Amino acid sequence: MLQKGRMISVTDTASKLNCSTRTINRVLKTLKEQGHQFNYSTRFRKFIYHQNDHHGQHDKGAAENL
Repeated sequence: MLQKGRMISVTDTASKLNCSTRTINRVLKTLKEQGHQFNYSTRFRKFIYHQNDHHGQHDKGAAENL
């Protein structure tokens, strides 16, 4: 669900995954702590994911589940 360059809404993502927005925010926080980069668009109220390339490929881990 989380793809490079794609905008995601916390509310829409929570709805699609049948969980709370708090859960999505916790996952985003964990991903940031792991080095994943996000920008937040206040205009669109969505996050944009920028995949890192540390040592070839970044460990996607939780990013693949979002």
